[in-house]
Amino acid sequence: MGLVYRTDWDDVADTDPRAEALGFEEVSGIHAIWVKSGTYREASVADRWFEVDEPKYIGKIHGGVPTVEVKCLWFGRKHDKKWMRLTICGDPKNPHDFKEDQSYSGPVVRDFYRRIPQVRRARSPAASRDKTES
Repeated sequence: MGLVYRTDWDDVADTDPRAEALGFEEVSGIHAIWVKSGTYREASVADRWFEVDEPKYIGKIHGGVPTVEVKCLWFGRKHDKKWMRLTICGDPKNPHDFKEDQSYSGPVVRDFYRRIPQVRRARSPAASRDKTES
């Protein structure tokens, strides 16, 4: 895994409900989990695969809810000593809510960030007038 990241948290929100799982990487033969529904720092995620950091901690109860540490970033950042702790919404023992694959191949989430709205530029009147036909 060739993730490039920063460990400083300057100018990065602690939580952001509008952040989305938008950074992906194609992987092969890794230990991964699929979650039907999960959250991280108030951002929701649905129907996604993540690479597991420590398989022995899958479903570990933290703050009264099941969690798993996954190799994923938050706005290009990672804590210097650990990976992100994804909260599993649902039952980690229910295959409709959660799946584990010790040799998964396919896309995994690598980063959460906010989608930047696309701004359409207005065409200048001169650009519309200056067309030539042949």
